[in-house]
Amino acid sequence: MVRLLMTNNLIKIKESQSQGIREEAEHVWCALVCMDSSQTLCGDSVDDDNLLSVDYKIVARGGITCPICLSIIKEIKAIRL
Repeated sequence: MVRLLMTNNLIKIKESQSQGIREEAEHVWCALVCMDSSQTLCGDSVDDDNLLSVDYKIVARGGITCPICLSIIKEIKAIRL
């Protein structure tokens, strides 16, 4: 049996041209969503021209520390199919 490993692609935006340098408390790991364009789950645009200082990481599970991303995930998980 082959098991596909799903990973969480995360980004921590430290500084952008549009928002400037973020406070240390705002340095959170957001879920990175890549569809037609890249953005965080909480809505920040991931545009290479705008981002000045970022960290990326890929984890097998968890790792998201952004409260907005976490609340969106909880809302999605609450949907009954």
